[in-house]
Amino acid sequence: MVLIIGTLISLLLPAIQACREIALNTRCQHHLLQLGLAIRNYETFHGRFPAGVVEPGGPVRNVPIGYHHNWLIAVVPWIDPVPARLIRADLSVYDPPNLEMLATEEHCDWILRCPSLRYTSGASPSYAGCHGEEDKPIDENDHGVFIRNRFLPPDEITDGLSHTIFLGEKLPFGLEWGWLSGTRATLRNAGLPLEKFSHGTPPPHDSHAVSTEEIIRIIQNPEREDVHRFWTSCRDDRGVWGVPPDVLARIPEGPATTPAVKQALLEILGSLPEGGPIIGGFGSAHPGGVNFLFGDLSARKLRFDIEQKVLRSLAHRSDGEGTDDALR
Repeated sequence: MVLIIGTLISLLLPAIQACREIALNTRCQHHLLQLGLAIRNYETFHGRFPAGVVEPGGPVRNVPIGYHHNWLIAVVPWIDPVPARLIRADLSVYDPPNLEMLATEEHCDWILRCPSLRYTSGASPSYAGCHGEEDKPIDENDHGVFIRNRFLPPDEITDGLSHTIFLGEKLPFGLEWGWLSGTRATLRNAGLPLEKFSHGTPPPHDSHAVSTEEIIRIIQNPEREDVHRFWTSCRDDRGVWGVPPDVLARIPEGPATTPAVKQALLEILGSLPEGGPIIGGFGSAHPGGVNFLFGDLSARKLRFDIEQKVLRSLAHRSDGEGTDDALR
């Protein structure tokens, strides 16, 4: 009898796990659809889609210096009016009145967090807008929908909304600066292959789990020790990357709070070891592929092994090569 029960349980477990993953994937796609509805409400009201990031001094890298108001700030009134009223539009997202909101996990919860990414912490969302098909700093001439300083009307998406990626799932890596920040925390690109995260194994790029206190402390007063701690904590399957020999040479002399030293430290903290992504691509903890939201408000999964040429085409709003082949 015990043997029979054990056999039945072993047969049922895969089916239970499969049903659970279907439910998690459905919830994830629902989150993308809710974000998509907020984006389309914004477009209906303003006649244009929100900019990926508003920043006069671009292009934008992963450095928490600048204005950096992002597409999520633009659409948050249609998601949750309470935090929308608390965001100061006249100040940088890193200024004290906005900083606590940026670093608060409770505002980066249900709709911004994939249910399959249980290992994540901090205030960075699981979904990002697509700024283009190249892994490069975010700028005005990028070919995605959510780019720097440009509020695109629908007629500039000439490939058609159903063939253009708006949002996608992402895996965190390195330091991410919170859900209000128009850096790699909320913007990604199709310049890199889709990445897969399996529970029980390290993510493709180790993420330094940044708590609310750490985000505020690092932005307000980075210290030289943070540089060493971050770099020596970065690992991959080859082991410790370690501190690059030229890191300390890039830091000017003087107290850590002076503007030049602070900017150098933040640039180093926000970067990745040589050869790593600049902004980064999309990825998922779901088996089979990554969930994306297209401009026609359809949430579809793209396979992990999708051809890079096809993925890049779907991220480009006007290359004339939209295709349904990858979506079947």
